[in-house]
Parts: sequence; C-alpha cells; structure tokens
Amino acid sequence: MPAPSSVDDGAVKVYLDNETLTTEGETLGAALRAGVARARERGRLVVEINADGASIPEEHLADPPAFEPYAEELRLVSVEPGLLVRSTLLDAAEALEAIRERQRRAGELIQTGETAEAMTELTEVISVWSAVRRALEDGCTLLGLPLSDAITGEDGRRLVEDLTGRLTDIRSALQAEDWSSLSDAVAYDLDEEAERWTTVLREFAARLETNHGDNDRETES
Repeated sequence: MPAPSSVDDGAVKVYLDNETLTTEGETLGAALRAGVARARERGRLVVEINADGASIPEEHLADPPAFEPYAEELRLVSVEPGLLVRSTLLDAAEALEAIRERQRRAGELIQTGETAEAMTELTEVISVWSAVRRALEDGCTLLGLPLSDAITGEDGRRLVEDLTGRLTDIRSALQAEDWSSLSDAVAYDLDEEAERWTTVLREFAARLETNHGDNDRETES
C-alpha cells in the first residue's frame, strides 16, 4: 500500500497516458481530479491509475488519503468510451456462449427431478443474464445512445423486454413448481435468447470498433 513519499524535490509527477499534467496539490485526490477533467476534455475515460508502478488500493480510490506527495509518480490511463463499451460487450457475448451449456444442463436436471442441482446451475445462469443486460444498458448510457435505436436491425428496448419476459416466465414456473414449463424455458427459450443476444452484442461491438477504433489508436500514438 502506498505510504507518504519522501520525494526530494517535493513534487509528484502526474501523467495521463503520455501527457504530463499540472495538479493543484500533490494528493491522490488532486491527481484524480486533474486526470478525469483532462480525459473528459479529450472525450475519454480514466480506467486505470498506478502509483510508482503499482496498483492503488481500492479504499484509496474510494476515499483518497490527504497526505502529500502520495507517490513520486502517478500514471493515469484513459480509453475512448466506445472501445471500453466494445470490450464489455464482447466479454458479455463470450459469457453467453459459455452459459448456454449450463442452461441446457439445468433443463435436463429439472426434467430428471434433480431440482437441487438444477437450482445451482440456474442461479448462475440468471446471474450471467443480469450482468449481460446491465452491460448493454450501461454501455448505451455511457455512449449517450437511446437503447431503442442503438442496435442496427434490432430494437434494443424490445430486446431487453423480451429477455425480461423470459426471466419472468422462469420465476413463475418456479413458484408454481411447473417443472415441465421450467425445463423448456431454461433449455430452449433461454437458448434462443442467448443466440439472439450474442449476435446483437457482437454486431454492436463491431460497429463501435469501426466508428472509434482508428480514433483511439491515433490518440495513443
């Protein structure tokens, strides 16, 4: 964990990517404020900050300590929002690909009456779907895009509504202990949604790469 630094010249060096920043004070908070403000001017987001080459503890980021100088060198890394969202969408698509087998297995376990094991699988499936839905919604918010028309050839709002409907059907079948309907909903309906969402997320990510990739590479060079 970083501790108060005994820097000979009494100054902390602060960088945003390859740019040297001027800060008001030498605390971590001052460096963060300067870096976030400069990144915003450039249309970018700060995604990482290191002190003397080491990661900064989460508690220091949440509540920056007041001692100064915080370190001899603070380096902030920024990214173009479109590429950050793109990476998140691709991760979400990969998660869906991986979860499809667990969905099918959960459906099979329900059919054979192994409900306890099925619930373990189903809990993980629902957790992944919740994270994927947030990735799409938060990504659109970050980019300032309406969910309804952010996706080419698909109404994003309808996409989310359809998924919500599927998950509601699963909860209803669980409450009613309608194992046949639950098995079908998990093994087949969610599989259709996974295929649909995977396609949508990857197409959206590809469009973001086309629109933003070159600009980000120019900024980094």
